[in-house]
Amino acid sequence: MSRAKRHIRLIPVPRGLSAGRRLAGAFTLLELMVAIAIIALLAAGVAAIFAAVGDTVSAGKRVSVVNKYAALMEGVIREDIERLTRDGFLVIRHELANDGDPVPLYRGEPNPRPRRMDELMFFARGDFASVRRPMVPGITARSNEARVYYGFGQRAEEDLSTLEIGSYLYPSLDDDNINIDTRLGWEATTAGAENPNRFASDWTLLRHVTLLAAPSAGEARITGEPVYDIVPSTDSARRRLRDHEWQIGLQPAAQSVFRARQEHQLLVQAGGSVQIVNVPGSATMLRQPDHEVWPRFSSGLIDVASETLAEVRSVVTSAGLAPWVVQSDPTYFLPTGLFDPANIGPAPDLGSSIVARNTMRKWMLNALPGELTDRDGDIDHPETLARMRFESVPPLMGIPDSEIGAGLSGDRERAYREADQEMLSASAFIPRCTEFIVEWSFGWTYNQAGDPRLGQLQWYGLDRAEDDVNGDGDMDDPVDRVANFFTPMVVGPAVDGVSNRFTDPMELDRISRLVYGRPGTGLVPAGLTAQESVFGYYDPGLITNTALATHTDDDGEWPWPTMLRITMSFADPTDPSVETTMQFIVDLTTER
Repeated sequence: MSRAKRHIRLIPVPRGLSAGRRLAGAFTLLELMVAIAIIALLAAGVAAIFAAVGDTVSAGKRVSVVNKYAALMEGVIREDIERLTRDGFLVIRHELANDGDPVPLYRGEPNPRPRRMDELMFFARGDFASVRRPMVPGITARSNEARVYYGFGQRAEEDLSTLEIGSYLYPSLDDDNINIDTRLGWEATTAGAENPNRFASDWTLLRHVTLLAAPSAGEARITGEPVYDIVPSTDSARRRLRDHEWQIGLQPAAQSVFRARQEHQLLVQAGGSVQIVNVPGSATMLRQPDHEVWPRFSSGLIDVASETLAEVRSVVTSAGLAPWVVQSDPTYFLPTGLFDPANIGPAPDLGSSIVARNTMRKWMLNALPGELTDRDGDIDHPETLARMRFESVPPLMGIPDSEIGAGLSGDRERAYREADQEMLSASAFIPRCTEFIVEWSFGWTYNQAGDPRLGQLQWYGLDRAEDDVNGDGDMDDPVDRVANFFTPMVVGPAVDGVSNRFTDPMELDRISRLVYGRPGTGLVPAGLTAQESVFGYYDPGLITNTALATHTDDDGEWPWPTMLRITMSFADPTDPSVETTMQFIVDLTTER
């Protein structure tokens, strides 16, 4: 059966890199203003792209207009990746929505197909500022380090019946956004429930930038002027205005980009003793007492973590235990927030190269902003529980007077709650984005004589075919594949059409264990619908009998890709049968 859907391929699959890379440097004010204007333009919606063309113009005109906006989208992504630094790490999560089953583009689509909802996360250097509305003019969290994340947002199930904290209308800082009825592409299972993320044409790709901003020294944020009803004339009042682990620039912050540390009890040095702080509260934050919760990125309300790139590296390279082991025990951390070496030694966890590699992988995956867990006890293939919350428009921008207090304290609460509402849509990048695919390459080419792909780049990720005619995701002919699992086979007779330039099988196995966390057999696990590719600092498997924290990058290279290939599709809001696809390649050989 032929599809009713029309498909426009906007940009052909490129064979090489685009030319003309701009040297990375600090942004000028003008550049920042231009970048902000571009983001605002994109966030206004792809709907405007198609609406400007109208239903009556020709298909050629439609492609011409969309092409201009596609170039803007590509430009934003390229600028972000140009600021990437290997002082952080890189995570690519390849995943099929709906557990690999077909996802309708729109209600009633006759021939739905499987759809990808990949994630891309890395760390960057530049000039970054929080997008939250400042509580006080001139006081905004800023940093030259950030985590950059691209992935789909997940809208909450609409419920207009209550204004209780943590509800649809009243978001909470600790919301994990887990709801079995709102997973991307899934049909709601609860009677009467309606999944706002069921159809791909309703998805939105997010661009979320998390500032890494350590608390400023002393009382740098305190000017002596009142902040609404808080007058900094006493120690208790000043404590509520200071920067600390849960507040930066008078705005809520997460303790860490790592989920296992976002709800971690904090060890605080007080005089000659160490005290445990169980939860942030009104005594230490500007927020109201009903927000005495742990800030989490899955809530969609925060964009600051109170740590540095150096601390991020320390967590990954010095943690001999898995994230969930240390999550509920503060004794694993020093008052500085770093791991306590007295509690994490080289044995027994670091005695095995496999365990050491996988521990690093687990911590890197733990930095994704959504909620993941292990599937059937196998942490190498974690299950998506929820993506970061997102709403296309603030669900309750007009806060009723009955829901806030009177006077200046009420004004403070209103300002916070309005900022929360705005944050739910602040990271929108590409509305109506129907697929997001990220693949990577070491720059190797097919080099087997007689292979029709001879000289073409090898791309890795989930297996993907260029011509999947019946939409079932099966790839009958390896030559049709445009991406494969990293298959560590030695040069020789081609296996399933895949070959590479390495001749040392042990080296190929090592790379596979680093990137995928499993032996380099070249076998794809049956029924696998998600795969994580991680790229860290160094290979602990080449080191024996010493603590990870003492290693340097020179001890063993962790290979990184030399390029990424990004494929995105988005739907026409005036005609859901029209879906546009763009694709481009980004160079990773230059970093800050």
